[in-house]
This record gives sequence, structure tokens and C-alpha cells, in this order.
Amino acid sequence: MLPQSSAWLTAHTVEIDCRESTLDLRERRAGRNLSDVRDNRRLVQSSTAVDTLEQLLPSGPDPRTSTIILSGLVKKRQFGEALNVLAWLELHKCEVNYYHYNVAIDACSKSNMWTKALRIYSVMKGSELEVDVVVISATISACEKGGEWTKALQLCSAMPQIAVESNTITFNAVTSACGKGGQWQWTLQHFGVSALARLEFNTISFNAMLSACERGGRWTEALQLFGMMARSGQEFNTITFNTALSACRNCGGD
Repeated sequence: MLPQSSAWLTAHTVEIDCRESTLDLRERRAGRNLSDVRDNRRLVQSSTAVDTLEQLLPSGPDPRTSTIILSGLVKKRQFGEALNVLAWLELHKCEVNYYHYNVAIDACSKSNMWTKALRIYSVMKGSELEVDVVVISATISACEKGGEWTKALQLCSAMPQIAVESNTITFNAVTSACGKGGQWQWTLQHFGVSALARLEFNTISFNAMLSACERGGRWTEALQLFGMMARSGQEFNTITFNTALSACRNCGGD
């Protein structure tokens, strides 16, 4: 049955957080400064975009110029080069602002580099820069594409602690991450919590949940979600029908 309470999600999120995040935090605190400098030097050695930036030393580029360069590289899908530019800015202690980090996380999300996305997100949280739902959603998306459903869920569950409200994009990214990880229970529990919070869902939301149920062999829950879509006036598409039919076919539903 679909969940009606957030108790199970809260308890297990805390368990995951304690088991996986504590060690990561200790390791970051112990070696982040030295490793970041080494990583940045390695990254910028082969960069071509930074050749132009080198000409602007010793003062370096102004923040607006950096934003234009980073955005241009991402639009050209030169994601690795964009991260090289961010590494160069950090290495030379140039001003790095919200937009630079946001563009870099977006580049990580689009190039399946979830570990780098988490590193950049961690740097943002440790600074005085604002961390908003756009940044968190992009980081969750990077984790989703990297198959890291626990990380995605941790990021989402920590949002209330920093006074950031989840939205439909965040929900869809977390749901997709859990579904791809074969975690249909987490998917439905997250749906129950989000429904209680009166979050708005769309066709993508329901398709992601249907996919999770289909992967987990839960044809009954898939049909319940299909019925919810009809009652709430959601628009069906080919993915909706194919996923629901696949769930029933694979699990013996009529």
C-alpha cells in the first residue's frame, strides 16, 4: 500500500546519515585543504580555457567574466573544461560566487560526475554563499545519474535543516535515483512524505514512481499510482502506459 506517514522515512534517513556521512565528513575535514590544492593543480595543467585566464593575472578575471566563461563552456557541453576553470579560480584565490558554483554543479550533473558535484556542494555549504533549491536539485540530479540513491536521499532529507523547501524538480530527481537503485520502498515513502507536505507532482513524477514499482515487481502499487494520475487529472504519455503495462505483464497482473 502507499505510505501515509513520514516516520519510517525519517528513521531510516537518520540511520543512513549516521552510517555514511560521518566518515565522509571526517575525511573532508582532515584532508580537504591539501587535496583540493593538489586536485586543482592537476586539473588546470591540461586546460585550454585557462590559457586566457592566465593573461589576466595577477588580479585575475572579474566575477562577471568568470560567469560568462563558465556558462559558455557548459552551453558548448565542454563540462570538463568548465570544471578546470573553476579549479583555476580557486587555485588563484579569485572571487568565486554562487553562479560559478551553480554552473559547475550543473556541468557535473550533465557529465555524470557526482563525486565532483558533492565536493562543490560541500564547499558552498562551508562558505557564506547561499545554498538554495536550485543548487541542491542539481546536486541530487548528479547523484541520480551516478546511481547514488542514498546520497540523493540524504541531500533531500537535509533540506529542512538549512531552511530550503523541496520542489517538484527535487522530488523527481530523488524518485528517479531511488527507482534506478531498485528502492521502490524508498520511492513510495518519499512520495507519502511529499504528499503530506502538499508538494505538486507532474507526469514526470508519476512516471518515475511507476518505473520504480515496475523495477521492484510491485504491480499493485503501480496500478494505484496509475489510478491516482487519472483522478488528479495528470496527463498520460507513452512512458506512462508502457511502464504500467510492463509492471503488470512482468508480475502477472491482469
